[in-house]
Amino acid sequence: MNNAQSIESAGRFKRALGRPALSHLRILIPLLLLCLVFSILSPYFFTVNNLFTVILESSITSIVASGQALVIMTGGIDLSVGSVMALTTVIVGEMLSVGLPLPLVIVAALLSGSIVGLVNGILITRGKIAPFIATLGTYSAINGLALIVSNATPIPVENMPLMSLGSGYLGPVPIASVVTLIVVIVAHILLRHNPFGTYVLAIGGSEQAAKMAGIHTRFNRTMVYVLCSLLATVGGIILTGRLGSAEPTAGGSYMLDSVAAVVMGGVSLFGGEGSIVGPVLGSLILGVLLNGLSLLGVSSNYQPIAEGVVIVLAVLMGQLRKGR
Repeated sequence: MNNAQSIESAGRFKRALGRPALSHLRILIPLLLLCLVFSILSPYFFTVNNLFTVILESSITSIVASGQALVIMTGGIDLSVGSVMALTTVIVGEMLSVGLPLPLVIVAALLSGSIVGLVNGILITRGKIAPFIATLGTYSAINGLALIVSNATPIPVENMPLMSLGSGYLGPVPIASVVTLIVVIVAHILLRHNPFGTYVLAIGGSEQAAKMAGIHTRFNRTMVYVLCSLLATVGGIILTGRLGSAEPTAGGSYMLDSVAAVVMGGVSLFGGEGSIVGPVLGSLILGVLLNGLSLLGVSSNYQPIAEGVVIVLAVLMGQLRKGR
């Protein structure tokens, strides 16, 4: 790497650290405008119950998007998060069905998710396989494993603490949203107030420059995939409690939703830029959009079209800002 490239990489990295507030404002304004539009079109949108429903609907996406954001900041992508969530529901359902205690079940699920992330990280950093291909392969393998273990059949879950975690409330606040808030705060601190976050952004800005700066790029990139799978597992545990059953096909939509939330949240698909708060706001935009369309009676068949248009517009606006 020549000096000009090093200077450019350093400048980009400093800009990435210095402009999260402006980026959040750019996301917050469309979110508020979307809320205003739906509150005008539907009298049921701007009610306390519905707003908390939107927050609950966005909770799992926010958790998964927080992990996906870290991966994309390094210049990678994790397509396996949906299958990790599906495997998590199956593990939780099978273990609870034989009478194992919930804390042990949660630990086993988190351990299995971490192993998937570790495999992804090793394939990418040691095997030199492109993240898209590596995680696509694990997505297919893990998805098949979930179907085999469950015999492609939903497993009823009647564990009340787990169901409370997925759909219960602390007063008016969903318990899942409290978990999401804790996850987001920890991830934000990790990214902005810990050397690990600095390494993540540096690797995404220029992995070669990060190596020259003494950063252990293989280890840190691997840990990013472990964290991403770990958060997908947390999302899968909450999803199991919310559904009240272990669905071997559950979680499939969260891969697309997590990437969409990250893109709308201002995280650069080329790596080196982004935040945790942005993807959470992106998750809320998705939640508001789908909730508002449902209140307006728009068929669920048309809702993915609207979601796709919003994603493309978000990417286009990001590219225009980058060009300027």
